[in-house]
Amino acid sequence: DDLDDTERKCDGLVTEIDRLSETITKSAASEAALAEQVADLATQIDQMNEQADAWKVEQETSRAEVAKCREMELEAHDRATDMESSMALLSQQLADEEERCRKLRETVTKLTGHGNNKQKISLHLNLKKEINELQLQNKQLQRDLARSKQRSR
Repeated sequence: DDLDDTERKCDGLVTEIDRLSETITKSAASEAALAEQVADLATQIDQMNEQADAWKVEQETSRAEVAKCREMELEAHDRATDMESSMALLSQQLADEEERCRKLRETVTKLTGHGNNKQKISLHLNLKKEINELQLQNKQLQRDLARSKQRSR
């Protein structure tokens, strides 16, 4: 009786040992699978860190390009403002010279009725010379204004 009882206990212990051995084997396999998953996750983390570093470099490059574009925009705005001022000045000079030319033409018209032919011819030649000079100045101012308008575009 005691022997049967001891045998049953031994059989129970052997069964328990087999079950525990199987559990340990499963745990070891599970642990290996987990270790493989951890290694895969570590690789993924390394790849993500590399991507993040690349994005940071790209972001810094983009920021530098944006800063350069803003600087260029400010320079262009300053140049446009300078051109507008130059155009306004040239337009005013042109208007002044055109007015002066108009007044000289009026003077020529009034003086052409002069009685002394020599004086009339001399005055006419002087006025013609001055008108030609003014017309040259006027053409030069018009060219300058046109160039200034082209540059501002």
